[in-house]
Amino acid sequence: LRWALGFGSADDDEAKAVAVDATGNVYVAGAIRGDVDLGGGVLGGTTNGTIFLASFAGDGTHRWSRSFAADYGQGNGLAIRGQALYLVGGFNGAIDFGGGPLTNDAGADIFLARFASTDGAHVWSKNWGGGYNNGSYGHAVAVDAAGQVYITGMGYGVFDIGGGSDETYYRDIFVLSSDENGAYRWHTHFQRWNSYNIARGLAVGDHIVITGQIPSTMYFDGHRLPGWADDVFVLGLAR
Repeated sequence: LRWALGFGSADDDEAKAVAVDATGNVYVAGAIRGDVDLGGGVLGGTTNGTIFLASFAGDGTHRWSRSFAADYGQGNGLAIRGQALYLVGGFNGAIDFGGGPLTNDAGADIFLARFASTDGAHVWSKNWGGGYNNGSYGHAVAVDAAGQVYITGMGYGVFDIGGGSDETYYRDIFVLSSDENGAYRWHTHFQRWNSYNIARGLAVGDHIVITGQIPSTMYFDGHRLPGWADDVFVLGLAR
């Protein structure tokens, strides 16, 4: 064992994502539901979930920590390249990562935010979603060697994820790519009505690989994957 840290409140707190940079610094994200001190002072949590983002040195020493209040906030995925730290997740209502409030009309929105890895300063943040019964979340993020960003998760509702027109998502798997400044590059999504399809993991190398669950037979661009009860899928896509 090198070291171990523990943090929490009287409520249910959780970490969902971790990343390590080239110098060994550690980055952690998740949600707190009460007051928690990660080493830099108390961060206030809400019962429905306040997103936290924290960094520790390679020996576990606290470097910096931030919290972002939201209704049902989730910090689900982290990626680091150089000094660019990316966080993906979802939130209800409104949230401010440092660049002004992001808002939605109903349900939960996907968000993608970039921070400076040195001190957690906000660089930019975006959200997607909208419409009645919308409940969309980003679950994973990755960055390639050129600095291009990829996120995946589940979309639910009618909204424009960046391509210029509204699309209908019904608990659908989506993949979205942007450049390092958050500018839209491309997206795709895979749909099967009345199914709970969700992508939870993403990695980028020569191509993009996503993984998650499908509860029934699913078609990925005509390729049929049989499913019966929450089956695993692994999917490779061109970058």
